[in-house]
Amino acid sequence: MTGQHNVFLSFARSDATHAEKLRRLLSARSDVRLLSSEDSGTGESWQAKLQEAVAKSDWFVLVLSPESLSSSWMLKELGAA
Repeated sequence: MTGQHNVFLSFARSDATHAEKLRRLLSARSDVRLLSSEDSGTGESWQAKLQEAVAKSDWFVLVLSPESLSSSWMLKELGAA
């Protein structure tokens, strides 16, 4: 699709309500394809899958909160970005 943007959405579990609102808004756009750590799955290769999803992204969107700043998972996603 021409003009489609891959957007990686990163958020702490405690911010899931806010992230879901943002996800709905972004998903309503036909030019946006959402990616997140949930697409990465689990297991041995999660880090490689995370880095691949971030690398495919045109935009990295971080839902910033005190909880996200203290989340080691969020820091890994931010580091990958």
